[in-house]
Amino acid sequence: MSVGLSHINQREYPEATQITITMKSGKKVSQVVKIYTGMPNNPMSQQQLYEKFVLCCQRFDYSTLFNRLLHCETLTDSKNLTALK
Repeated sequence: MSVGLSHINQREYPEATQITITMKSGKKVSQVVKIYTGMPNNPMSQQQLYEKFVLCCQRFDYSTLFNRLLHCETLTDSKNLTALK
């Protein structure tokens, strides 16, 4: 199986991409994705954002850091943002 991506020239959806999966049998399945999750017109939910954050920060104390990022406007010192104790 292989996966291919190609950008589609569209004015309305400039970020659109065609995803093509080629099976071992040679059969191809394609789909155009116009709007991705996480884009301004399709934002991630807080749960989706948290799950992505966890995947990217597994080796850290991600729970504390995520909560600090969510409430960073209340921090009195920016050093407290990443000070994981």
